[in-house]
Formats: sequence, C-alpha cells, structure tokens
Amino acid sequence: MATSDEFTRSLQAYFHSVYLDAVLLARLQALRATELAALVPSPELTDVFKLRELEGAVLDFRRRIWWSYLTGKRTSPGDTILNHCQAELRLAEQVDSLAANAADAARLSASLHHEALTKAQDLTRAAQEQTNVTIQILTVLLAPLALSYAAFTVAGSPSVTLFWMATATGFALTLVAALVLRTVRKRQHRDPQ
Repeated sequence: MATSDEFTRSLQAYFHSVYLDAVLLARLQALRATELAALVPSPELTDVFKLRELEGAVLDFRRRIWWSYLTGKRTSPGDTILNHCQAELRLAEQVDSLAANAADAARLSASLHHEALTKAQDLTRAAQEQTNVTIQILTVLLAPLALSYAAFTVAGSPSVTLFWMATATGFALTLVAALVLRTVRKRQHRDPQ
C-alpha cells in the first residue's frame, strides 16, 4: 500500500503501536470466549466441581482478559479499534451469554447435587431406622428370655424343671412384649407426630 519505503516503516510502527495490541487483544478475547463457550453446553459436563471450575474460569476471563479499553482515557485510537473489533466479533453478547450459561449450568448442577445428596441421606436414614427396628425386635425377643433365666437361676438351684419354667415364662413375656411393641409401632405409624 505504501508508495515509499519511509512511509512503510512509519506505517509498520504506527500499526504496531496503536492497532496491533487492540486487534490481538480482541482476537485473544474471541478465542478464549469460544473455548469456554464450547464447554458450557457439553452433556458430559454435569459434575458439580467441573461446572464450578468452569464458572470460575469464566469469572477469571472476565477479570483478566475482558477489557473494553486499553487506556485510561478510553478515547484513544487503540480503545476505538478494540471496541470496533469487539463489536464486529459480537464479543460483548458472547461474553454475557457465556457468563449466564455458566452460572445457570452451575446452579442446575448444584441443585442436582443437592437432590442426590438428599436422596442419599434419606436412604441412610431409612437404613438406620431399619436397623433400629431390628434391634428393637431382637431386644423384645431376647430380653424377656434372658431375664426369666436369670430370675429362675437366682430363685433356686439349677434343675430341668426350673429351666422349662424359665423358658415358658420367657416366651410368655416375649409374646406380651411383642404385642406391646406392635401396638406402639401401629400408633406411631398412625400418629407420626
């Protein structure tokens, strides 16, 4: 384009000092925004921690790379060129959309993670309740027998007759305790308060 070598040298210096930084920054912003945008909708990116990393990467991009001005005056030729490059590449809309999509994905993932955590806690609670019921039943079945054997042992000298009397008494007490437990459990299921 230049007709003389002197003009070519000054044009190269002018382009490097004013235009090149703005054009390169706009291109860097476009590349990074495209990289991040490619990660947002991917179906394999459902892990909460990866989505939070992505959201952090978007915030880091907006903090470190997304500049609208190169100078404090905001009216220099480099600022104007950067703004024109960003407008031509529609970077402002892309960055806003990227930030909104990453935040939405992170919120959805956090919600799904919370739901999965709640389900796991419910399963753990149900398993604990089942364990408690089993312990109650075993206690109701074994405690009366153990108490009757202990009582009859203290009452007299060990004999087969006392053993059978202790066993019969233990089974009778077990049956009574089981009926009481069953009645209490039915009331608890009817009145969960």
